[in-house]
Amino acid sequence: HLYRLKTPDYDLGKRIKFLKRVKGKRNTLLEVGSSEGNFLKAVQKLGLNVFGMEPNENVNSISSKEEIKEKELIFDIIVANHVLEHIVDPLEFLKMLHSFLKEKGIIIVEVPNLHLYGMLCTGISYEHLVHFSPAHLGFLVQKAGFEIIEFEFGETSRLEGFIILAEKKKNLIPAKLTKEYEINQSYYLRAVKHIKKRNERYNNFIKELLPSTNSQLMVFWGANNILLDLLNKIPEKFLGQVLIVDGNNKRWDSKLNEKYPLVISNPESLKNNINISSISICAIDWHEEIKESIIHMGFNEKKIKIPPFF
Repeated sequence: HLYRLKTPDYDLGKRIKFLKRVKGKRNTLLEVGSSEGNFLKAVQKLGLNVFGMEPNENVNSISSKEEIKEKELIFDIIVANHVLEHIVDPLEFLKMLHSFLKEKGIIIVEVPNLHLYGMLCTGISYEHLVHFSPAHLGFLVQKAGFEIIEFEFGETSRLEGFIILAEKKKNLIPAKLTKEYEINQSYYLRAVKHIKKRNERYNNFIKELLPSTNSQLMVFWGANNILLDLLNKIPEKFLGQVLIVDGNNKRWDSKLNEKYPLVISNPESLKNNINISSISICAIDWHEEIKESIIHMGFNEKKIKIPPFF
């Protein structure tokens, strides 16, 4: 897993902005999948009592559903951001969250949007067990005992996501799922085709990057999933010639992950390094600004490469 790098891999500001808009007078919040607790720390500043449920590490005072049941805790708000796609049985999971909420409590669920697969992202990952269209997730949320208040497609914490905001109801609401299996299947298959094409482009991209001598370095700017995909294409004997930099100073001197224990460096370390054969910009959204910075460091524009992500 990539993001154990002290900073969230999502737009924290947008998550907080959405919460402030919808929370009303509710004051207790449970985040399911709270990771390092970045969101919870920000929510605390709003004056809410916060708890985290995280299987990988104990965040704040709650770490498992068993502890919540044992302490008979119930909450005004439950947040599950990019968690549901990792759950084997999302309907049962939503029903469990329903039992943890006070009456008229709200749930905020954000997941990758199947209808955007192959455009902003593919969403197809070995970590993603389920894929959701808005209609599909809306059906499950209602089936679990919630009434949908709104869908949000713009102010999401990740570009590829969508949000459902729903309120707990006493009685289960009958819900019908529109016939969209064929539609969703077409989006999924299109994404699979897109992945294959992208992998071919990445293979060709890496072949062109491989240095001709042992002293030359391949630089990758941006510690993200694009970088991981590219590293998977690099022959093992060349990994010692990879240098990773990132503009976020909280990531400096951290190792990328267990598979690639490469240390992330300050971009300033590139200055005056004559052994750099190429600098690939993996932080696609900021490629223009990064490109300017690289040129300002004195590198020839021909050394700057943009991975064929789209």
